Amino acid sequence: MTGYYRNQVTQKSWNFLCGLVKRYSFVLIGGWAVWLYTHALKSKDIDIVVTRADLGKLGKDFPLIKNARLKKYEINQGEVHSC
Repeated sequence: MTGYYRNQVTQKSWNFLCGLVKRYSFVLIGGWAVWLYTHALKSKDIDIVVTRADLGKLGKDFPLIKNARLKKYEINQGEVHSC
């Protein structure tokens, strides 16, 4: 199956995710979680669930943007978004 996003963007997203795995504890959900099981379609955004303590750690390392409408925080790294 061909990808939905450009390979350059999905590779940046994958590299960012690999960096997060090494530094933080979280549950991966969304497109990358599905890809790990199916290898069918990669993603450009990274969807994770963290504890409040880990959210604080993320906030020290990255600028967190509060999305009040969706009731979540986001990290924007250019073409790569983490929610």
